[in-house]
Amino acid sequence: MTTLLIVDDRRENMVSLAPRLEAKGFVVLTALNGKQAIEVANNESIDLILMDLNMPEMDGCEAAEKLKSEDKTKGIPIIACTAHSQGEDRQRALDSGCDAFLEKPLDFKTLLALMDKHLNNASEQPPLESLATTAEAEDSFYAEKDSDGPGNVP
Repeated sequence: MTTLLIVDDRRENMVSLAPRLEAKGFVVLTALNGKQAIEVANNESIDLILMDLNMPEMDGCEAAEKLKSEDKTKGIPIIACTAHSQGEDRQRALDSGCDAFLEKPLDFKTLLALMDKHLNNASEQPPLESLATTAEAEDSFYAEKDSDGPGNVP
């Protein structure tokens, strides 16, 4: 199974995203800040990290730099996820070692496509193209419950 690590200091963001990813067959682990993310990544077999940038104790950019500097974790793709979408934030995330950058609220289909790109369709995980096409039906379900609109995850 493909294991994801969601790093975000806002539990509600993890609570809204984790079940959708688990429904797609992913194992989802969570951390509330960069320090916890490094600890989890060093103690578990993580395939991809979704990293918020603005967090207490250690922000996502500092955590990404540390993860990319360690042999055990340097190969883990990191997708930066933040509500701060200014050009300097994007560049700072990429400079710190993040492999991609997504603005919040996250579009679930876009997230799946980026994950697919960075996971290279791992043999244990169904191709995410098929997951992305089924996301449209799921989005209509969540749209009824989510005031942010279809496909958006805080």
